[in-house]
Amino acid sequence: MLPNHPAPAPGTAPSDGGPSAPGSPVQGRALPRDAAAAHGGAPEPGAAPAHDGLPASGVARAQGGALPHDRTWGGFGAGWVAVAGGSAAALALGAELVARWAEPHRRYHTRTHLAAVLAAIDDLADEAADLAAVRLAAWFHDAVYDGRPGWDEERSAQLAQARLPACGVPAQRVAEVARLVRLTAAHDTLRPGDRNGAVLCDADLAILAAPPSGDRMPTTGRTSDDSMRAIGPVSGDFTPATALTYDGYARAIRQEYAHVPDVAFAEGRSAVLRRLLAAPALYRTPRARALWEERARANMTGELARLRAALAAAQPGGDETA
Repeated sequence: MLPNHPAPAPGTAPSDGGPSAPGSPVQGRALPRDAAAAHGGAPEPGAAPAHDGLPASGVARAQGGALPHDRTWGGFGAGWVAVAGGSAAALALGAELVARWAEPHRRYHTRTHLAAVLAAIDDLADEAADLAAVRLAAWFHDAVYDGRPGWDEERSAQLAQARLPACGVPAQRVAEVARLVRLTAAHDTLRPGDRNGAVLCDADLAILAAPPSGDRMPTTGRTSDDSMRAIGPVSGDFTPATALTYDGYARAIRQEYAHVPDVAFAEGRSAVLRRLLAAPALYRTPRARALWEERARANMTGELARLRAALAAAQPGGDETA
């Protein structure tokens, strides 16, 4: 959703109003697949969402409780068990989530993105009030992804509310996870003093500080690239080799909205970048600002300049050097 665009009330059908940062760059997008028929109307609060787009094999594996060392977990098993436990319900849920993040229509919002957000949370771990809740929220924050801002986050929050209690997660933490997931629909709704929300939102925006190409992402040294290597390639150009580059991120976002004409995409994406750059600070935690603020602003400024040139060239008699 657009910054400053209000998130939908829990349990309501969100509008398709505008883009969110950093992954939803344009307004009025069509669904990447026929999700409308699958969804029908908005779910009731707390209802168990359907397996939206989950491959049949993933559903079967989730229901069967795949073990964390199973290759279908893509290297995520140990991290999931550490935060959700090793019960049959937790293993089934973890397998379901891994399958959701691997859905074929995704380009940026993939297991690679999940791994990157979890790694960024590790960098910011000391800033969180409830680190387990933040990590669980990362697992759920794009668990339902149909390219509909607000709707996706609401469905994902309801998925957490429906599934986590069976894993033995305390009710207070379940509520916090759902709140954090909903917060990612519009990062600017974060309130001062919200330590958990600041860590999750900063981790979600960490990709903005990725090097243009080739170099390493700035970190505190807490994390490694092991989770990235384990995931394997994802669709399109956004692979583990490009996942931590800004150029790879920008290409993947464009691929998720390939159905949007170039001019409309450039206009919508430019609006998002301008709003982000106008903020006094992109990141809410001191550590994230120290690690990522300067590079993120340079990346977005460069992308905005390229988009302006493309828009100028698209005008009748336009000159891309203008």
